[in-house]
Amino acid sequence: MNSNAWQQTCKLAFVTPLEIGKLREIARSSGPCVTIFLPAYRPGDQTLHSAARLLRNFVQDAARALGVPPDGDLLQPLNAMARDSSTDQGCHWPRALFRSPEFFETVFLREPAPVKCFAGRGIYVLPVLGELNLPPEFYFLRISRKHAGFSRVRFSLERLPMPGNLPDNVDAFLNLDKPDHDRENRAPAGPAANRRIRFGTGAPRETDPDSAAYYRALDRAIQELHPKAPLILGGVEEEIALYREVSSHPELVAGTIGENSPDQEVVDRGYALLREAAIERGLQELADASNRLAPARFLTEPKAISAAAAEGRVLRLFVRAGTDDELTNAAAVETIAHSGDVTLLPGDRMEDQIAAALRY
Repeated sequence: MNSNAWQQTCKLAFVTPLEIGKLREIARSSGPCVTIFLPAYRPGDQTLHSAARLLRNFVQDAARALGVPPDGDLLQPLNAMARDSSTDQGCHWPRALFRSPEFFETVFLREPAPVKCFAGRGIYVLPVLGELNLPPEFYFLRISRKHAGFSRVRFSLERLPMPGNLPDNVDAFLNLDKPDHDRENRAPAGPAANRRIRFGTGAPRETDPDSAAYYRALDRAIQELHPKAPLILGGVEEEIALYREVSSHPELVAGTIGENSPDQEVVDRGYALLREAAIERGLQELADASNRLAPARFLTEPKAISAAAAEGRVLRLFVRAGTDDELTNAAAVETIAHSGDVTLLPGDRMEDQIAAALRY
């Protein structure tokens, strides 16, 4: 399979990202549970095992760990997936498989995860906590006077029509029939003068008012269609700066993507920007909880946190990246199951292994 065919197969294979609502349902299910992480895989890569072979091996490992037959009801969906030819068709993204007596879910991951199998009383969530801090999708606007572009990103980039049926360039925008986009008027500077004076709301930059009017209209149209989805900008820096100056989008993400970036770079860079934003929010929330909550409602001792999580008392859990132990995993699973939030923070920016803000 050539590179283009592999990429297309990868795009068509996507089911869903890891969404917190579904993970809560899985976290509440009864055991035993099996959690498997499969790597990104491209046919022909120099890997020890294909995805299907890895999955077959993991099924055997889970059967031994749980003391159940490898061809029994619990492991049957995993065996079926291992036999499915599409499992070895390849994908740019790693996968997580969650199996309990009530659920079998396959999700694609935007964060790296260890290639492992975990089998026990509950699911194993530590490797995917970073996924919970990323939105299910974001929008990408390529800024340009001459040829703007609008796309949605959900693992892969999907080009969309310009929002609000707007044209993709400033000149066509200015030629719209009686546009009200700029809310500007022009009046004569004097009785016999040809020069005009601008008044009204106007544009923030006198050097390029037409672009400002166009970008303002784009911004309004995007907010009407996708008010809560993050928006990331790409293009020339001065054009991006002008867009930011006129934008009122509440989810406009800091940072930009290069003007001529290929699709996969847009996807990867976009998720990196969203990850950085999530980390900054998490660090601020951790600092606020530490400073404002009474000591009895802010814990950093793992056993105490695990007990509080089992009681449904953890409102927000903070986990240091790289932490990999059963106690922390149990606290994360219980927090998720009891409708709490879990945030993964970089190891070099979080002092404690785990911290929790309690409801009471």
